[in-house]
Amino acid sequence: MVSVPVTLPPPICEPAMNPITEAALHGITRALASVGRAFICLDPSFCILHASSLLDRFLGQGASVALRGRSVEDLLGEVCAPVQN
Repeated sequence: MVSVPVTLPPPICEPAMNPITEAALHGITRALASVGRAFICLDPSFCILHASSLLDRFLGQGASVALRGRSVEDLLGEVCAPVQN
């Protein structure tokens, strides 16, 4: 499988998590990766807080780190955009 580099707009937020939350997310990521599943954690404004490193296989090396702080809309498109009131 050949990966195509992804160009993303700049991050919209700077995710900040405490060490316990970080550890929990990494644990969930490892458990899901063991069965071939990727994991993305969003905040209430649909900003990506965490993306599993398994996404690097599908989107290219470093993609999981590059997604952090961006809108999920940047990854999945307009269908996942937050509803504007």
